[in-house]
Amino acid sequence: MQAYDLVAHLLRQRAFSRATFGPGMRTKGVVDHIRKELTEIEGAPDDLTEWVDVVLLALDGLWRCAEHRANPVPIEVAIGAIVAKQDKNERRNWPDWRAADPDKAIEHVKIAGTLNGAPARPGCPYVGCPTPYLCRNGCKVSSSERVHLAEDVGGGP
Repeated sequence: MQAYDLVAHLLRQRAFSRATFGPGMRTKGVVDHIRKELTEIEGAPDDLTEWVDVVLLALDGLWRCAEHRANPVPIEVAIGAIVAKQDKNERRNWPDWRAADPDKAIEHVKIAGTLNGAPARPGCPYVGCPTPYLCRNGCKVSSSERVHLAEDVGGGP
């Protein structure tokens, strides 16, 4: 499979969406449609097209936000925000998914400067997953050896 050009996709989607649904933020309309699609997913969680509908609607909201916010940004900047958010999530401290309710959201640990509820080792910049691996400073890290930066633990969603 070839790499997908997300910039080209968003430009195409923007042209279609503007012509079909109109210009502007349309936040309430996009969110309303996402809610309807989420209800459809709950009824048919194995229907790939329903998940795609949510992705397309989220991307519609993304380009509209990028274009109509107080400080508009190009689509490439909006795509960069997707990459940055994934990077941030990979650095965060997460609870063990095996101990979580599979019907509830798993949220990152939001206590800055702690390691599984206890203070991180003084001077160590890392906060880790609740797995029993140690970094060279004696702090825990995930089995994938990705470390979670302390400054990202207490941030927003």
